[in-house]
Amino acid sequence: MRSAWILGAVVAFVIGNATIAARAAEIRLAEQFSMGYLQFNIMKRDKLIEKYAAQRGLKDFKVSWQRFNGPVAMNEALLSNSTDIVSGGVPA
Repeated sequence: MRSAWILGAVVAFVIGNATIAARAAEIRLAEQFSMGYLQFNIMKRDKLIEKYAAQRGLKDFKVSWQRFNGPVAMNEALLSNSTDIVSGGVPA
């Protein structure tokens, strides 16, 4: 249930505001190797972001997935504007 809520929240955040999404031709998401990123794996496998972007009229919307091996690298990528969305727990 928690994963479904997180998945819904991420998709709503990414696609919910069409004016922000319309300015961005690409969205970059960071993921890691673990079960904690199951919601990202489902979004990637089922192309949910692309699906909902197309429903809102964003036909050429590109989604890039970056894989990191730790929260420090993800935080640095976020701070350097190399990625747009990261997910982390309390230690990150």
